[in-house]
Amino acid sequence: MKYFSRSFVWAVVSMGGGVALVFFVLWWMIFGVPVTGTAGPAEYRRGNLTKKRVGYKVQVHFVTKEGQSKTVAIACSFRDSYPEGSSVPVRYDPKNPGNARLNVFWDLWAWALVSMTIGGLSLFDFQQEQKRALERGKSA
Repeated sequence: MKYFSRSFVWAVVSMGGGVALVFFVLWWMIFGVPVTGTAGPAEYRRGNLTKKRVGYKVQVHFVTKEGQSKTVAIACSFRDSYPEGSSVPVRYDPKNPGNARLNVFWDLWAWALVSMTIGGLSLFDFQQEQKRALERGKSA
């Protein structure tokens, strides 16, 4: 019987990545400081490897709790997600205010949810693989 199938490896890698991303998001939820910023112009964001358009970056201006004025480019899915001049919920790292994220559910949790879903489906596939292997062994 094969113990390390492709499905099992995908499950372990995806679930492990998902758990790491959950801790990453929890860090932002606990230590990130929530503020409301103002959206500036949006621009295309290019991929690191392909240099193709993969989304948008919106310039967000916000003021930290200490009174520092910051403008950062934050990735978003759609150009019209935050029209210029609109309010934008932001969380920033208090030790490095230039490190900021959108403070919206999908932006914070998307990759963790996708990774955990892929891991769960792979684990289910692995379980089905094992069940089929046992049935083949019994019928032989």
